[in-house]
This record gives sequence, structure tokens and C-alpha cells, in this order.
Amino acid sequence: MYDRHESPRLNEAFKGYQGQDPQYAKFIFFGLDANFVRDIHENPRFTEVFEEVIDYLNDGVAYWQNNIRHHPFLSNAYKNESGYKYHYRFSKLGLTQEFADRVSFVELLHCPTYGNTHLPRLIELLVEEDNENYLREIDNVLFSANREKSVYIARGVYPKLYKIAKSFQCFTCLPKPQKFQRNRMYTISDCGNLKIYIITHFSDAISDAHLAEIRRTIQG
Repeated sequence: MYDRHESPRLNEAFKGYQGQDPQYAKFIFFGLDANFVRDIHENPRFTEVFEEVIDYLNDGVAYWQNNIRHHPFLSNAYKNESGYKYHYRFSKLGLTQEFADRVSFVELLHCPTYGNTHLPRLIELLVEEDNENYLREIDNVLFSANREKSVYIARGVYPKLYKIAKSFQCFTCLPKPQKFQRNRMYTISDCGNLKIYIITHFSDAISDAHLAEIRRTIQG
């Protein structure tokens, strides 16, 4: 089953992004949704992790600056649960705490979810008025960039972003999707302050060579 997460505290704390506010971030990783274990808010096994998650969502920059790990999903108590693989593979980029105020994880969906993605329900959530307003805000942040930004869009997310953007008449500068190969990086925009890359999703079978390629665009 897949749906909007049931936890009121999680929904209240979640802003559509994790880490730095995308308005101020330099490196923005665009995913589909922020997926959590369904019972993260009520299972005693996740009590400490859930409180960490709430702290992180309230101030992701401070969380990373005060912890070795960039995300609470890397806690041993949450190992191999929903979202763990993504953030474990992201951590292999080797970014240190000095990047805490430069990295943002932005989603196509404005609300937290649980369960394996079910396309019909995902589409219902994507076309809600709240999500349309949220995506227009993200569009404004990214494409009226008055500072340097690099945006990394997962290859499986891009066709969905393009389709929903056409419906909402936002992200109008994005080119039509093509067949993006796994573990290849594509530069689809490089103008002014904004660079947009298509990359393999961190939860996918992402190779060390591809991680190194992404790392070079961040660290130079």
C-alpha cells in the first residue's frame, strides 16, 4: 500500500524538501517523494530515529553540522528501511559537514509518503492543488536563480516531472525527456547560474564511477 504518511507530526514538519532550504542551497537533488516506514512514528524500535527525523526536518543544516551523518536514516536502528539505501549511497559521495548549508533534497511530491510507489495513487497526490502550488514555488526558486545552483534530477523522476510540469505550466525550460541510460550523467541545461543534470537515482544500482562523476561536479 502507498499513500500520504499518516503521522501528523511528520506531515507538519515536512516542508517538501530536506536539508537546506532550496532557495539557499547550491546543490539540489530532485527526487520523487520522501518515503518513510509506515509505523516510524509509533513503533518503539524507531522512537529515537523518529525524534531525530523531526529535528532534522526542522533544521537539516544544523543536524548535519552537529552529526557525522547527513541524515537520520543512516542510524543503525533504521538500517535497510525505506529511504536508507538512498541516503547510504548518497553518503558515498564523501561530502563533509561543510556542505550542510549547500545541499537540499527536493521532492516532486510535497508530502511524506509510506509504502512502495503505486503510480495511480502517486498521480492523484501529484495533481492535488497543494502540490501544484508547491511545484510552482520550487519552479520559482530554481529558475529565477540569483545565485549559482546545480540541480540533479533522477532519471526515473524526470519524465514525471516533465509531464506534471506541462499540466501546471511550470518548469517550462525543461527539454523533452529522452532515454537516459543508467550510470550516465546528462547535462540538459547549462546557462547562467543554473546547471541541470540527469543522474541515476541513489536507490538504483548506481555505480562507483557514476558517484565519482557526480562528486566532480560538486567538488571540482
